[in-house]
Amino acid sequence: MKELDAAPLGSLATEARNPASERIDELSTSDMLAVIIAADFEATRAVEAKIPHIAAAIDAISARIATGGRLFYIGAGTSGRLGVLDAERGARDLKGAGFTAKDAVVGIAASGRTPYVLGAMKYARSLGALTIGLSCVPNSAVGSAAEIAISPVTGAEVLTGSTRLKAGTATKLVLNMLSTGVMIRSGYVYGHFMVNVQMTNAKLVDRAARIVSAITGLDREVAGRLLDEAGSVKTAVVMAKLGISREAAEARLTSTSGKLRQALGEH
Repeated sequence: MKELDAAPLGSLATEARNPASERIDELSTSDMLAVIIAADFEATRAVEAKIPHIAAAIDAISARIATGGRLFYIGAGTSGRLGVLDAERGARDLKGAGFTAKDAVVGIAASGRTPYVLGAMKYARSLGALTIGLSCVPNSAVGSAAEIAISPVTGAEVLTGSTRLKAGTATKLVLNMLSTGVMIRSGYVYGHFMVNVQMTNAKLVDRAARIVSAITGLDREVAGRLLDEAGSVKTAVVMAKLGISREAAEARLTSTSGKLRQALGEH
């Protein structure tokens, strides 16, 4: 692909040598770790600089989800797999997953040049789907292929070319922000509580009851009984706060697309 020829791997910022770690093998263990954590702080600052782009991505993804779309993440792992995971395979995998124009895809490639990711993004964009490119180098092919580019420039790694380090930290931070932000915008969060929790095991049932108790002020045991009656955290909270039946609470939540604060009239 032309994009790959234009940006040889050795010229990428993620492949540069880091002077702060050039003698890391001679340092004490404590000093070695200090170099590593300092590099992660650099990654955090690089992500902070891209908050406007991340915010735009969250709002755009949330809009897709609100109209029935889905969010896909696509990437390829170690360099040993990249020869197999070519551009055609990226498009084919999205097709196999039933990807449509209503959906959104986040293409993830630290180097910004992975053929598998580029192929998937090209296919997604041809459908009119939302495309977001996450890479750790400026002006990358992945960024250029995306409608919204998120490119925290993390620079040289502590271990030359080991993008599981600073680039990996930055990527994880961005992905945390995307997933959490979309959850909040989609009405899955009230205050700092995950009110869309699915009660699939005893631990989550207990967490759900504690959430209902904390939001409503009900005793934990009473909150548990209300939760049994309501069937979900959000319905239980609406029932308790507004003093209405399960059916009426569910109707209010439906009218607000499941957004609890709006259903309670607090928006």
